[in-house]
Amino acid sequence: MDPAKLLIWKSKYGAIHVVPVEDQQVYYRGLTTLEFLALNDLQDSLPEEDWNEVVYKFAVLNQEELTFELVGSTTAIAELILNRSVFTEEEYQERVTKIRAWAKASTEQSVPFTLAIMAAKIYPGIDLIALLQMTPDQLLHIIAAIELAVQMPVLTSMDGPEVKPIHTSEDDLKRQGVDMHQISNTTNALRDEVLKHNELSHG
Repeated sequence: MDPAKLLIWKSKYGAIHVVPVEDQQVYYRGLTTLEFLALNDLQDSLPEEDWNEVVYKFAVLNQEELTFELVGSTTAIAELILNRSVFTEEEYQERVTKIRAWAKASTEQSVPFTLAIMAAKIYPGIDLIALLQMTPDQLLHIIAAIELAVQMPVLTSMDGPEVKPIHTSEDDLKRQGVDMHQISNTTNALRDEVLKHNELSHG
């Protein structure tokens, strides 16, 4: 498998899994919450074989390269996909522990990641996922605009300042001396920038 393709899949879907089936490597991902719920709605209206085929088509990433001869291969892969899409209580606790360790390491090792989290905390209306998809330079531009909007320095050091939640009601912002006209203009500019970035990312 091309490492660049794997990197693209991982950046888009998170964990990528691989299993050998009929001497072929099957790369797949877990279902998103919305996909899982949608498939649950379909379960009673489709024959089991067709439903398994839908699960397979949703989550197998290299299906154009695969050809199966044995009956049941697709069903077996669909079951693996579903198992990766839900957690038992024990699996959930184990996963939470690992994810928290990952989050701590990521904030320590990646300045852009930390800045994106800080920006989302300071300015709750911003799209964190869109921030994480930006290059470091794009992210710095967005955060500089947020600084202007909330009149709070963020880019003061590599470690960043202590971030405290701010009140977001108009009266509270006015009491903090924030220019509401400036807030409106910056919010519109941020929204336009995020939308433009999303269009470029998915176009």
